[in-house]
Amino acid sequence: MIDLEINRVLAHPLITRSKANNARGTYWVQIGTLKTEILIMLTPSAEKPGWFDFRISHTIKTPLQAVPYHPINRSGSSRANALHIALRTILHQYRTAINNGLTPGEDWLVWQL
Repeated sequence: MIDLEINRVLAHPLITRSKANNARGTYWVQIGTLKTEILIMLTPSAEKPGWFDFRISHTIKTPLQAVPYHPINRSGSSRANALHIALRTILHQYRTAINNGLTPGEDWLVWQL
């Protein structure tokens, strides 16, 4: 079954490639010119019934950041909302760096799983 809300999240203009397995709650994306695939895994929240927690394979650290960003909030009120929250900051930091004239590098993505 196709989840239209998930498709909307994955249709972000900076997401250049995506794969989804909605049944398993796993999503792979590539951002901008980066070739590294970022894995996002969604699971039902044990603490918030009806919500979804996420784990993300990479965080981002562009030259504009002192340290890699690690999201504090790791859950959303739906699968689509959790996926959006997982990707929001990576996409924002990537866009900010590009808008400041930086050339993307694979080293911007920091493995965290």
